[in-house]
Amino acid sequence: MVARKFLVRHNDSDFDLEYDTDDGFEVLKFQLFSLTSVPPNEQKIFGDQDDRLVSDDSDLITISNKLREIRRRIRSELQAEEEALLFQQFSASKDEGQMEKKIRPYVDQVLMYEDSHRQEAARNTVPVEKLEEKALVALAKEDVKGESKQLKGFTHEGYSKKKKERRLDR
Repeated sequence: MVARKFLVRHNDSDFDLEYDTDDGFEVLKFQLFSLTSVPPNEQKIFGDQDDRLVSDDSDLITISNKLREIRRRIRSELQAEEEALLFQQFSASKDEGQMEKKIRPYVDQVLMYEDSHRQEAARNTVPVEKLEEKALVALAKEDVKGESKQLKGFTHEGYSKKKKERRLDR
């Protein structure tokens, strides 16, 4: 039984690993799996100084005490993801001006409804009583077509009185 200590580097992290040469290369791969979460069949193990690929026990004997474990597929996937994200950010920044041009008129119109000065000017332009009267006429026309339960006992004077009471409560 010969125990060797290795320094394993993976994704900018360093791990100390103690390995018994009698256990075999597969055990080393499973130890690496427990440290790095890289499945044994996807591991690529290199000697740190000479970048020599380690594929069996004999290779382990000839390398130094530093191992570098690399998962090439993940590295390329991460790079592709990063490129896609950069492209998406680039596309979004280009499109931002166009989107704002499309939305800006609608935002301005919505903000006009919230402006208290405009609301007061609208109230002064068209008296509320006149609007209420037009609404009652429209409701009365509907009532002629079909009996409406909502209009029974409803008068313009009663509605205006309730409306004024609500304004005073504010």
